[in-house]
Amino acid sequence: MSRRPVDSMATTLDWADVGSSIAVWAIGSCEQHGPHLPVGLDTLMAEYFARRVAEAFEGALLPSLSIFQCAEHGGFRGSISVRPETAMSWIRDVAESLEA
Repeated sequence: MSRRPVDSMATTLDWADVGSSIAVWAIGSCEQHGPHLPVGLDTLMAEYFARRVAEAFEGALLPSLSIFQCAEHGGFRGSISVRPETAMSWIRDVAESLEA
């Protein structure tokens, strides 16, 4: 049976008790999706599926990253992007922190 994953609302003691070495990170985007959908849709979907994966594997659920690389949506209000180099640095830094 799946349990509620340890997430950013958990204490340090809760994190020390995680029985798995799996950490799940929801990475979304803040970008336009036309006039009918919210700019945070990618993050909302990523958070939903990340929580389900963390539950299934009894892993840790990292705080979501909701601003990422979406340069192709530049020029649309509400779209916020970082350079690909920044996006890769975030991933690398978080992975190294988890490994440590």
